Amino acid sequence: DEAVLVGRQALAAAPPGHPARADRLSTLSSFLWTRFELTGADADLTESVDLAEEAVAVAGADRPLHLARLGNARFQHYLRFGDPADLDAAVDAAVEAVAGTRDDDPDRAGWWSNLGIYLRARFDRTAAPADLEGAVAAAGRAVEATPAGAPMFARYLSDLGNALRTRYTRAGQVDDLTAAVEAGRWAVTVTPADHPDLVRYSTNLGASLTALFDRTGQRADVDEAVDVLRRAAAAIPAGHAGRGACLSNLGNALQARFRHTGTLDDLHQAIGAYREAVAGPADGPDRAMYGMNLGNALTARFDRTGEPDVLDEAVAVTRAAAEGSGVAESQRADRWSNHAVTLLARFERTGHAADLTAAVDAAQRAVDAVREAGARATHLSNLGNALLCRFELDHDPAVLDAAAAAARRAVDATIEPHPDRCRFQSNLAMILLARFARTGDPRDREQAVDLARQAATGTHPYHPDHAPHLSNLGIALMAPADRPDVPGAVAAWRAATSSAASSPQSRLRAARMWGDTGVRADDAGTAADGYRAAVEALPQVAWHGLGRDTREAHLARWAGLGSDAAAAALLAGRHRLGLELAEQGRAVLWTQVLGLRGDLDALRERAPDLARRMDEVRAALDVVSDATVTRAVIAADLRP
Repeated sequence: DEAVLVGRQALAAAPPGHPARADRLSTLSSFLWTRFELTGADADLTESVDLAEEAVAVAGADRPLHLARLGNARFQHYLRFGDPADLDAAVDAAVEAVAGTRDDDPDRAGWWSNLGIYLRARFDRTAAPADLEGAVAAAGRAVEATPAGAPMFARYLSDLGNALRTRYTRAGQVDDLTAAVEAGRWAVTVTPADHPDLVRYSTNLGASLTALFDRTGQRADVDEAVDVLRRAAAAIPAGHAGRGACLSNLGNALQARFRHTGTLDDLHQAIGAYREAVAGPADGPDRAMYGMNLGNALTARFDRTGEPDVLDEAVAVTRAAAEGSGVAESQRADRWSNHAVTLLARFERTGHAADLTAAVDAAQRAVDAVREAGARATHLSNLGNALLCRFELDHDPAVLDAAAAAARRAVDATIEPHPDRCRFQSNLAMILLARFARTGDPRDREQAVDLARQAATGTHPYHPDHAPHLSNLGIALMAPADRPDVPGAVAAWRAATSSAASSPQSRLRAARMWGDTGVRADDAGTAADGYRAAVEALPQVAWHGLGRDTREAHLARWAGLGSDAAAAALLAGRHRLGLELAEQGRAVLWTQVLGLRGDLDALRERAPDLARRMDEVRAALDVVSDATVTRAVIAADLRP
């Protein structure tokens, strides 16, 4: 308050025309901005902008300096109120500031850095490719203009890594991602362990490593990401403004590793990290993003476990994220698209038409919120999936055509290196197959097979979509029914059942289709092999960590699998295998439930206290928590 008072007195002593007036206007603007940071008084921020504007208007040779300060003031005003005009003014001021300085000016690197930040923020809002290219170029110029040992060098490196990672998400060029990781590692390496910005640089590096792992499947990258982000999170006190972003990125890394290994403990920890991020002090766009990530993780948990309550929570969380305030339209598109995915998952489980209607509406809102074709691709593909489900319910050919058009636009908007292109191709293939089944147009079938094959061969073996894409290829190869490619389809489904990174449900579905196809082809040996793989996957789908009701629901879905497997094996002359498969198929749940309880009955007679603790462990396993309570209980009670 005293600084602001002194600043006002100094400005009063420099009337219009005074040579020091621009400096004093700028100084008072800075004091007011600092007080705003402490108090949150909007009037101080607005006055800070007005004074910065006046400083530029009366500045002389030092106009670039005042322009740079004005750019910062307008950017902070944008962050506070979300007015795009502020962001445009910040970009314009930064561009003029950079253009008005010499290459050897010591302030020029900082102004390049600011310009890159403003342009990336505008890209996040509008998805304009020119802004993203400009952001990468400006961030690179800031690094080039800064000596390696300078105090700001690490910050500029980290900002460059962020810009490169953002460009990768749009263009899919892995070189951008590799360069982002390199810049991020360099920033962390040159920063002292006690530096307050190390956490931010580590958070950014972790995000780039996670994205690189998602692209290449190299386990070392995601392990490094988890390690870096865990250390960063441990260094941030609860309630700190930067803790939410770090926790959210940690959740992303843990969820990526779960997709690779299938280890549910990683997914549970990811959900816990997201919950803490959502509950933290963040608001507006950040809270919406954390909520979206939580919803994605809950949906992944449902996909793995089939717990309906988890899916209901995912729908509620993603809806709140989409409807949250302070979110730019291009960012809100991502939220609506994710909400559509969770609604569609619930529709597929319950068949409630209201969820499907809401999913189509949310997907369309996501598409409408973004203008740039590349940024709309994911939303278009999700819309195509939702419309396909609508067609399957209503049988309206116009809806099916609209689904195909949306899915095709998604594929056309991405080039081959794009990380999601294979998913878009596989989705379009299924829509074209549905239209082929209705119209018999061979062009749809030919395109579907070609797209499904490209998707399957282009998906990394360690990607969780590997098995689904192979399964879709098998489905495409089996159409039309009068001349199916049985060997090709069986080969695709066989490969899908051994895809280690894909979910047990995906592998089980592929194995079941493999067996069913053997039956239709009157090939008992092929049928027996497929059904055997399906029966062997059952314990992984209905595993003991799930609640008993959920396990029973999973097994009810696959009722009759054991008897089908046994019949195929017997027809193939593999009598011993037939008996084994019949027993294994019907005994999964009983061996898990009755076997455990029988053991506890015997234990209670000899060690009642130990039996009581084991019963608590069993209960913890029956309802897996979001935290790592289960592991903690087991570790505590199985010590020697």
